[in-house]
Amino acid sequence: MGRKSQTEIPGTERKKNVAVSSAAADLREVRMARIDLQRKEKGLAERLIEKMREAGIVKYIDEENELKVERVETKEKVKVVAYKIDGTSTDDDDEDPDPGI
Repeated sequence: MGRKSQTEIPGTERKKNVAVSSAAADLREVRMARIDLQRKEKGLAERLIEKMREAGIVKYIDEENELKVERVETKEKVKVVAYKIDGTSTDDDDEDPDPGI
């Protein structure tokens, strides 16, 4: 049994604000791209953790690519930062914004 459609009363239509609609559409597009990137990042992090486990590695430094990787078992995550030979990090965001990744 279908639902009856509501009677339209002239003059009660929603007014469209083109600027707001455009800004909302732009935000939605960027948000969806961010979500896709987060999913990809999580998958790559899981793959990295798996490879480190297979190799029995907890900490790994790749001086050639300037990377330092630490596997954190209690949180099931991995942290990858840019790394210089002198031991300094060159990444601006040393803190992980999403601890679930």
